[in-house]
Amino acid sequence: MKRLLLAVPVILAVSLGACNRPPPPVTPPAPPVVVVKSPRVQSVTDYQDFTGRAKASDTVDIKPRVTGHVQKIHFAEGGAVKAGEPLFDLDPGLYGTELARAEAAVVQAKALVVQERAKIRQATTVLTTTHKDYERVRSLSVASDAERVLAEGKWEEAKAALEVAKAGEKTADAAVVVAERMVAQAEKNMAYTHILAPKAGKIGRHMLDESALAKSDETILATVVVIDPMHVYFDVDDRTDLRLKRLNGSVLGSQVKIGLPDQEGFPETKDGGFTGTVTFRDTQLTATTGTITLRADVPNPKGMLTPNLFVRVRLPVGEPKQSVLVPEEAVGTDQGLKFVYVVNDKDEVEYRQVKMGLQVGTDVVVEPVPGKANTGVQPTDRVIVEGVQRVRKGMKVTVKGAQ
Repeated sequence: MKRLLLAVPVILAVSLGACNRPPPPVTPPAPPVVVVKSPRVQSVTDYQDFTGRAKASDTVDIKPRVTGHVQKIHFAEGGAVKAGEPLFDLDPGLYGTELARAEAAVVQAKALVVQERAKIRQATTVLTTTHKDYERVRSLSVASDAERVLAEGKWEEAKAALEVAKAGEKTADAAVVVAERMVAQAEKNMAYTHILAPKAGKIGRHMLDESALAKSDETILATVVVIDPMHVYFDVDDRTDLRLKRLNGSVLGSQVKIGLPDQEGFPETKDGGFTGTVTFRDTQLTATTGTITLRADVPNPKGMLTPNLFVRVRLPVGEPKQSVLVPEEAVGTDQGLKFVYVVNDKDEVEYRQVKMGLQVGTDVVVEPVPGKANTGVQPTDRVIVEGVQRVRKGMKVTVKGAQ
């Protein structure tokens, strides 16, 4: 019991000594590490994006010029064809017969011309003889009136025979012309039995099989679509249309970018993208939508654009201007307001509200907020691109990256 009582004062003394010991010093946390990057300045053109639809620049229904049975099909369905390439052959039998008949008619007509010209020569000889006889009789003083009348009658008859022979020659010449034109038409009909591609493009399936009857100017045998260049149609709202008129006077000739559904953004042509030229503006707005239709001609050498494909269209709507761009990840959102963090020369964080503009690759255009001071960024600023979530306004930071 005495030992226990002696131990109590010792414990109390130790405890009181511990309470009087000063606390350990507090070590402040190290400033967060951030990566910064200087904005870049680039000429940027304002644009708007629209949805468009690709259309073939030309569509041709292949119809026969003559009636006949399909004898042979030369093309592969869905393949490419060149202008002048054989597509179909029709049975030429009937048209070969017509050609032979027309050629025979030419021979007959030319033979008739020879006969009529011989008649002219003979009539000319008779006319000359009868005229001499008439002159001789008329000069004889002993010739009676009856002899003179008879000689004159023969002369008149010879003149009439010559006129008839000349008319016969004209008729024969005309028959030759008609026969030759019949030959030309028969040759055309023969040529029409070989149906060629009128233009280069893609051809669909054949609508008739071999031995089927194709009617002249009625039966559609196949369809060729011209896909290089392609047409892309898109609708522009009335405000954009007015803006383009004020800027350029006309949208015609404007260069547009075309993006495919499976592409990110609008790649350059060398990277599989497409660039077209606006060549058509409709004459009036659509009453129900307040939009107007534009058309761009787009080169399509590899056939990636197909008719009726939906595409994205980027149309420039302003003049190029120097703009400040920062990486997209540097821009934050605070209650709907866009901002970036900038590190000043004291390595302290500054809050800058910005107005976002166009996206150019992985960067975005940032501009000062209209009517607000100390907004936007300068090309010499250091913008935080990594570590944005770890910093606050006025905080000291450790900087890494471009100065």
